[in-house]
Amino acid sequence: MPSISVGFQDTQKTFSLTNPHLEEYALFRLFEPDFFYEHLLPDRPVEFRNNAQKTVDGKELSRLIEQLLSEIKEKKKHYSNFTVLKKTGFNRRKAAGLVIAKFNDFPFVVKLFIETPESFVNPWAKGFEPIFFFYMGGGVNRHLSGFTRIKNLEYIKNKIDNDPKWTNVIDVPRKWYWLPEQTPWLTITGKNIGNKPEIKTRIPGTYAIVADAIDQERGFSWLNSKDMDIALEVTHFLENNLDLHITNFMVEKESNKIVIIDTEHFPTMVGVKHPLPMFNGYLSWYAHLIERCGREMIFCTKKDWRNAQKINVDSLAPFASTVQKTQAAPQHAVQL
Repeated sequence: MPSISVGFQDTQKTFSLTNPHLEEYALFRLFEPDFFYEHLLPDRPVEFRNNAQKTVDGKELSRLIEQLLSEIKEKKKHYSNFTVLKKTGFNRRKAAGLVIAKFNDFPFVVKLFIETPESFVNPWAKGFEPIFFFYMGGGVNRHLSGFTRIKNLEYIKNKIDNDPKWTNVIDVPRKWYWLPEQTPWLTITGKNIGNKPEIKTRIPGTYAIVADAIDQERGFSWLNSKDMDIALEVTHFLENNLDLHITNFMVEKESNKIVIIDTEHFPTMVGVKHPLPMFNGYLSWYAHLIERCGREMIFCTKKDWRNAQKINVDSLAPFASTVQKTQAAPQHAVQL
């Protein structure tokens, strides 16, 4: 049976989880140290997104995030220099999970990821959504999938910049990784995963993603059929490497462009190992996810679990084409 044990680096105490859904790619291949360090928040002045004449020193942003982290560890409900945007999946009592907050004085957003060895092996302590992703994604969680956000952002940006139709229509915010001064590192040891007797990795237990805050003219809406058509077409253009959820799309006030704010690699989150179809609407998209979730949580057999451990993880390059091109994607005029 696949199992993992997780502990802080250089400590003996570990917490364990045994579960047939644990897979090598989700747990041991998403953190790439070289790429991570190459994309850290710079120490130099950082220009504002829509006003290059204004800057803030990267060291000042880092200092404020350190203060935010301290207040979270003190289990405070409100923070001195930030406004909380989202705390879904965050356990305040254990100070673990994902907190999304906006700087009060600067046009940037921070997504702060915190895991301890105990919280990492307990996917059932952060709400329903993390549980579904755990079963579908081979043990993946938001902490792990966060390592895909900037690489997927670069993939999206490159696709947009090289397409004459979308280059002046779609945009993405800039993003950087951030590490605290005293980074707690997690050592993950897996057994019987990926047909390997033992496998290990080390990931930061606390890190953040700093992104441009988008001043929106309006967000996309479920009540607007044109919004849903455009979101679907953009997602097909990006080969289903994007979460189709409507709230991930908005129209920026300054540029009037469609901005994609969440660049998490969606196939990784839902454990997609084969090309997805071009969905003809949101209902078929949700139906596909519900069917996948039900199959993984309820109807998986021992044979399915064993076959999942035999997959060549090198073939799961997250930015290879993940869309079936057997159907024509619906085309819609882009008028904002």
